[in-house]
Amino acid sequence: MNEDLEIIFDLAKDSMSNAISHLEKKLLNIRAGKANPNMLTNVFVDYYGTSTPISQVANVNTPDGRTLIIQPWDKTMLPEIEKGIEVANLGFNPMNNGKNIIINVPTLTEERRRELVKQAKSEIEEAKIAIRNARKEANNEIKKSSDFSEDLKKNSELDIQEITDSNIKKVDQIFENLQFLWSTSQKSRTRWEERSILGELLNDRIPEKFDNSLLVDFTERPLLRKVYYVDRILPLVQQQGCLMITT
Repeated sequence: MNEDLEIIFDLAKDSMSNAISHLEKKLLNIRAGKANPNMLTNVFVDYYGTSTPISQVANVNTPDGRTLIIQPWDKTMLPEIEKGIEVANLGFNPMNNGKNIIINVPTLTEERRRELVKQAKSEIEEAKIAIRNARKEANNEIKKSSDFSEDLKKNSELDIQEITDSNIKKVDQIFENLQFLWSTSQKSRTRWEERSILGELLNDRIPEKFDNSLLVDFTERPLLRKVYYVDRILPLVQQQGCLMITT
């Protein structure tokens, strides 16, 4: 392949891959019923004029599956922490008791599930737009080059479209898996039934080294040596040799 053309293809692939990675990070903020400190990952607080992650000004604990407690290291930061949670637009109603910020996470009702699907669809569409923009930029670079023949340009645009279609399909699959997992998490099943269902569903998203028997009972438990955790809701970016499903 022509060196200049190869650069164009690599940039397009990187942009599309980044769009998918960004999507999966954004989906972490779509809470699905179980309290988890990761829900506040994108909450920033004004710490004496500096925008600071909440994890750097407070401890975030989950005493149970429905409650988040934020304990600031400096109690004067309580109003700023409360404001940061509201600005993050996570759908939480933080309660300030003068010592801590308390967040009650509602259960995943059918109405709430529909809201989550609506939020997820919005993020899915944003990812698709980013992928199509990467296609557009690549095609523009190909068209304006005087070093490529017309046949090469035409074939290259077809190749770019094929790469685009592949990434769009990945995005659609993420959404399908997400809906299925939310639906599955609301049904009463034995751990063996869940392991069988989810193992088959996520088989194409995990590396060969992953052992499906590690999909234990979907309550928080250490996984492999690096202490990743298994939960019941959302598949994350695959890690080498392991899988995460989390809120």
